[in-house]
Amino acid sequence: LSKSYLYLRRLESCLQMENEQQTHTLKSNASEQLKVARRMGIFSKPDDAINQLNEQLFRTTAVVHQIFSEAYGN
Repeated sequence: LSKSYLYLRRLESCLQMENEQQTHTLKSNASEQLKVARRMGIFSKPDDAINQLNEQLFRTTAVVHQIFSEAYGN
């Protein structure tokens, strides 16, 4: 859980740097997602970087949901 938390906080910081405001939403625009992917240290080809970013976000949130579901029965 702590590893997921750190990843999500880092992603949140990258999103806020990109938008220069408080935000928790990854935009659907490919060019914006690529900027965030680069800030997260993903330097593969643009389409691959966006896919990697989205896959990592999906995996991370799935882990968090699983942990909370097990802990709280949701």
